[in-house]
Amino acid sequence: MAGLLAHVTQESSLAKIDADTGLQFSEGPNRNQYITISSRHTFRSGLLQASLSKADARDLADGTPVPEAPRLIFDVLGTTDRLPFQLHARAEFEEVGHSLWATAL
Repeated sequence: MAGLLAHVTQESSLAKIDADTGLQFSEGPNRNQYITISSRHTFRSGLLQASLSKADARDLADGTPVPEAPRLIFDVLGTTDRLPFQLHARAEFEEVGHSLWATAL
């Protein structure tokens, strides 16, 4: 099991297109803080891996949440290496939680 706690600071950028005007709107500088926990178990025939990330994106000017930023990401990956004819199989499931902006509307 491994964990990671970090932050990334971004400069001003353009966000999604506004549905009313059709124009992009400017997002000021922001900081993304996140924590990721992952675990991997290896079997003789493959592996199983899971990770969970929780993020908080805030505007540096006023501290408000950044719209459209993902808040929770869950990922599961499984592989098997012992299939007939030396074939390998891989399956992955990822669930991205709704942003705070989408749930507030």
